Amino acid sequence: NTDCRFFTDDIGYGVLIAKWVAEKLNVETPFIDEIITWAQGLRGEEFLDRHGKINTKYCLKEKYTSGIPESYGITSVEDILD
Repeated sequence: NTDCRFFTDDIGYGVLIAKWVAEKLNVETPFIDEIITWAQGLRGEEFLDRHGKINTKYCLKEKYTSGIPESYGITSVEDILD
């Protein structure tokens, strides 16, 4: 059931946030990438681009598409810590 909470909340507001932090810190996330790619394929979403990077344009296209910090005007890991 791709309408369950795992798909509707945990990907965009959990796993994708971890991916965002990792990208900012230049940490590779092969397992996270696999989960996001699998889930977005089932739901027709585009959280990651074809290079495995966060598709910011898609993630920020509408309010509540994702919870990446940039949705709230936060652009760096340091800003999260403030």
